[in-house]
Amino acid sequence: MRELRAEMLLDMSGTVLAGGLSRRFGQPKATYMLNGKPMLLYPLSTLLSLCREVMVVGRPDVPLPPLPSEVSYHVDALPLRHPATGIVTALRHAAFPLVFVCAVDMPSLNAQLIRAMYHMATDGVAAVIPYSNGRLQPLHAIYRRDLAEELLCRLQTPTPAVPSLRELLKGLPIRIVPEECWRRFDPEGKSFRNLNTPQELVSAIDMEPR
Repeated sequence: MRELRAEMLLDMSGTVLAGGLSRRFGQPKATYMLNGKPMLLYPLSTLLSLCREVMVVGRPDVPLPPLPSEVSYHVDALPLRHPATGIVTALRHAAFPLVFVCAVDMPSLNAQLIRAMYHMATDGVAAVIPYSNGRLQPLHAIYRRDLAEELLCRLQTPTPAVPSLRELLKGLPIRIVPEECWRRFDPEGKSFRNLNTPQELVSAIDMEPR
């Protein structure tokens, strides 16, 4: 099936970050059974329908379910545990110049929105990131592969406190996807809903990838 629609796939690497400890969730998110399927397989299914390359970035101490044969796995071996190190690992291993990155607990990715973001990643743009709920959504974003070392350098620069991912991205040429744009594809903003606690599963609807 994937071979039959190969001409529709984007020349982009799709990555799910699955190296977090899930402290608030209370158990590993990737293997959590959501409607009878491990949570990790929801974003993977969407990315397999979109991207010519699909990866999972994780840590040795975080369990994963069996991965589809088309999906590669890469270990985030950088010392600091931070979303940026997972992104850097993905960028270093990517086969394509553009890399879509999302979190493992985002089961409602919208394929049409991701495709639209891909076409917004023009030359000179380091990242394409939606803006929702008053802030950027850097764990639902497209990054240029050659951003890897700049991002790592920023993360390793001594600061009083470890900077957030949003802080690391400040000053970079980012193409922001405004609300009026992404709502054309995802009116309720389900793409950006992640499941940080079991209680949030109650409101998690429409889980099947599109």
